[in-house]
Amino acid sequence: MTKIIIIGAGQGGRLALDILKRFNPENEIVGFLDDGKIGKTIDGVKVIGGTKDFANTSANSFIVGIGCSNLKARAELFEKAKKAGLKPINAINPTALIDESAKIGKGVTIFPGVVINKDAVVGDNVTIYSGVVIEHECEIGNHVYIGPGAHLSGTVKVGEGTFIGVGANFIQDLKIGKNSVIGAGAVVLENVPDNVVYAGVPGKVLRKRGKEEVGV
Repeated sequence: MTKIIIIGAGQGGRLALDILKRFNPENEIVGFLDDGKIGKTIDGVKVIGGTKDFANTSANSFIVGIGCSNLKARAELFEKAKKAGLKPINAINPTALIDESAKIGKGVTIFPGVVINKDAVVGDNVTIYSGVVIEHECEIGNHVYIGPGAHLSGTVKVGEGTFIGVGANFIQDLKIGKNSVIGAGAVVLENVPDNVVYAGVPGKVLRKRGKEEVGV
């Protein structure tokens, strides 16, 4: 049996739990891991430890439920859980339309109404919120976080660890750098470098992101 821990007991973790309980009832949810909520019960599931307690549970699988407030922690905890021997599992709402040729990574959360078209590639530990459209041959790097209603035209490549805000729109054939933040509603008509904040209509680089910035 697949026994799952959810890393993070905030809103992201609760949403992942909802998908897993409703659509994968054959699996066992062992509990949450969350440093700030140990001992609490959330949506009927207990927080059984902190984020260093991977080895102290009966779980054999995991998913990261940490939101965009700490993108760095999302990536780091995913890699630590894998090194601890746990298997990343996906939480995918069945209303998502995923072409059979698309490749979906491990530890991915996909919400209702998402469209992922032909030959698209989605990396590991990616979160894709409701109503997102990822067109043909797009490539989404590991640890990317895509807010509701974003639209990526064909062959857009998004670098590892980047955040895409609500309703952002991308024309085709773009390259979006690593660890960047694309603001809500941005219209992206050009390539975006690594480690920047990019927003506006049309979009432009607003500033560089500092090393101390871990979230949005």
